[in-house]
Amino acid sequence: MSLKLGHTTAVVISSATAAKEVLQKQDLAFSTRHTPDSVHAHNHAQYSVVWLPVCKQWRTLRRILNSNIFSNKSLEANQQLRSQKVEELVAYCRKASLSNDYVDIGRAAFRTSLNLLSNTIISKDVINPYEDSGKEFKEVIGKIMQDVAKPNVVDFFPVFRKVDPQGIRRRMNCNMRKIHEIFDELIEERMRVGRFEQDDVLDVCLKIIQDNPNEMNHTHLKSLILDLFAGGTDTTSVTLEWAMAEVLCNPHTMIKAKEELEEVVGQGKIVKEKDVLRLPYLSCIVKETLRLHPPVPLLVP
Repeated sequence: MSLKLGHTTAVVISSATAAKEVLQKQDLAFSTRHTPDSVHAHNHAQYSVVWLPVCKQWRTLRRILNSNIFSNKSLEANQQLRSQKVEELVAYCRKASLSNDYVDIGRAAFRTSLNLLSNTIISKDVINPYEDSGKEFKEVIGKIMQDVAKPNVVDFFPVFRKVDPQGIRRRMNCNMRKIHEIFDELIEERMRVGRFEQDDVLDVCLKIIQDNPNEMNHTHLKSLILDLFAGGTDTTSVTLEWAMAEVLCNPHTMIKAKEELEEVVGQGKIVKEKDVLRLPYLSCIVKETLRLHPPVPLLVP
């Protein structure tokens, strides 16, 4: 079915047949998404791999992502890092339990996701879970994601674009400027070293800029880093928070999940990535959570 929202027509994909038509048969027609007014702040939409239309530049950035960041080799190289961050999250929860303190699952998962990404991108933590470090970085990223996700009357009635009645574009410009300043400092710090030995995302991209400046520049790099942080933090933490809420509301599900974990992994042991394929019930919990509470629509309008 279709819905007319102001000047925007939204199509609701509500069946497997329709999803197959859109994602497989007519995928090229739906590859370029409508860009919200908010992401035009600081010209982000012109450089972001998420919001660029299907074009030569988009294909180049996508190839760089697939070859250097999301390749099997890169993912395997970061497996130990992912395990380390999960262990740190478990240790944080255990410490809170021993002191009879509550754990905000959403915030704890957000910090873990953010530090995992920051180590993958710039080889260091940006937040200490036991201290209030990295507060500005976390707040700016959070505000950007909130404003991008917030319904904006300008997207439905473009005539109000100059007025910006909700102030979303103004806030986005301010926060985009702040995050670019933070990224500029990180890039300048790495450039001052003069050699790229960390072998992280920042190093890989700086090498590409140095060797093939036509493929990527520093503005593309900053937008790419922002895309990775925005796409890999809030979505993960929100999904985990909903999953915990659902199993707490369904004790029988919690019991069956615990039984599977004890049988496959062992009581008190941390789940490793290699164990996931042997945990079908836990996988079903995650999939059902994504079905009930998708962090983003199937196709962002």
